[in-house]
Amino acid sequence: MRLRRLLHIVALMPLLLGGFIPPAGAQIMKRDGFTFPWFRSAGEQRAREACLNKQPDCRPSVKADIDQEKAISLLVPWALLGFAVLGILFWLRKLEQDKIKKRRDAQRKHDPKAFKKLDQTKEDRAAEAANDDD
Repeated sequence: MRLRRLLHIVALMPLLLGGFIPPAGAQIMKRDGFTFPWFRSAGEQRAREACLNKQPDCRPSVKADIDQEKAISLLVPWALLGFAVLGILFWLRKLEQDKIKKRRDAQRKHDPKAFKKLDQTKEDRAAEAANDDD
């Protein structure tokens, strides 16, 4: 049994060492965001392409607009992710506070069944409900 496990480890060693994973240097990742290509006239599109291709006829106002779009496209997803995580944390905190409130109510009323129900997991409650149905 040990020999078989050893053979499996030796056979899978190239996979574990990253034999099929391309090197990280081969991946091209843009650091400056992206532009929004929607709702542009043909003249605006040509002016923007001139700035993106670093041609000499690039207007500073168009370059500023492109830089602003790239900054927005770089920051907004991170801000949305941060707000989502913060929202989840607030929601979990509210659930915990509701549980503490129910526990205090059960203590105030001296109801042992309520304590038992608060301390149960979902599986325990489901098993108890199944037993009650029988």
